[in-house]
Amino acid sequence: MVALPRHDFPDGALGIKSYVSLEQSINESLTRSSVRLGAFLDASQPSPPEAAQQREALSDLATALDGLEQLSPEEYDVLVAHVYEGESYRQIAARLHVSAGTVANRVHEAMKKLRQALSGHDSGAP
Repeated sequence: MVALPRHDFPDGALGIKSYVSLEQSINESLTRSSVRLGAFLDASQPSPPEAAQQREALSDLATALDGLEQLSPEEYDVLVAHVYEGESYRQIAARLHVSAGTVANRVHEAMKKLRQALSGHDSGAP
């Protein structure tokens, strides 16, 4: 401990004891805060079951992305336009200069391929 000049403590020895007591109290508070911070940081790490769920979700996402890669450009375009952008079959058909039935068929085939990819079947399975 650093020796402080006596004039910094108006009460003499009692002032030094108060300073030491205050310093110990601050150190204890910092230690408790560090422990709480450490517990918080540890809690931010996923538990083993959560980590397994995250790995499974990433695997499902990779499977879905693989399924999207199996789509033809035409199937992909109509699927995105219909499902994600909310366009009707007629709107897509007018934009692509094809019939609404063709658009419906492409969406149907795209969804079928995605279902197969997500269920683990290969594209040749019935």
